[in-house]
Amino acid sequence: MPLSARMRKDIEDVVEEKLRERVATKEEFKALAAVVERLARAQADLAEAQARTEQRVEELAQAQARTEQRVEELAQAQARTEKRVEELAQAQARTEKRVEELAQAQARTEKRVEELARAQKATNEAVARLADAVVGLRQDLEQWRDQIGKLGARWGIYSEEAFRNAMKALLHERYGVTVEERDIGGRQVDLVVRNGKPVIVQITSSTTREDIQKLLKAAKAYRKETGEEPDLMLVTAFISARLWEVAREAGIRIESHE
Repeated sequence: MPLSARMRKDIEDVVEEKLRERVATKEEFKALAAVVERLARAQADLAEAQARTEQRVEELAQAQARTEQRVEELAQAQARTEKRVEELAQAQARTEKRVEELAQAQARTEKRVEELARAQKATNEAVARLADAVVGLRQDLEQWRDQIGKLGARWGIYSEEAFRNAMKALLHERYGVTVEERDIGGRQVDLVVRNGKPVIVQITSSTTREDIQKLLKAAKAYRKETGEEPDLMLVTAFISARLWEVAREAGIRIESHE
């Protein structure tokens, strides 16, 4: 059934009213647009802030990584330091041990030196006693030889002439020289010439200081008479150690035949 014009108009009014209820006004639309724009800006700000936050977080993550790397390097350095300290401690221990060994060796050396010093002292004392004994023995020997000489002179054990002849023969046999008696400056002396050199000889069984003086005076007279410097020789069977030194200091050669 077709609608009447009245009915159609009522329907249109109702529809238009309903449409007005559902469609926003211009002012409301503007307000809504403003809200949407604020929301958009807020979202953009939020997105930008999020981006900055993520960048900061990345920077922090990198910084953390560098920190962890530095901590690892420090840990390795600490380990190396601890190892070096341990090596130094071991070296110190070895040094202390070596020093102790040297100290003990030094103590042994000092002890040995002390023992050697005591031994040396004992040796010196023994040598001193031996020297005293030798001096005493030498004195006893000198006394004994003096007594023998005196006995010989008293009882004729030594025959001076026989001794002189024997010594002349010995000089001829040993050195190929002949002893000649010469008068020099009014003194009777024995003279030999060996290798072109004059030698004044004093032959005596037991030497006295006068025998040495006689030789020296004969040499002086020979120099004055001939202008030559003679050698001096003393041939004897007995001469004391004291006179031996006197003769040697005077440049007299000694041939002793005991």
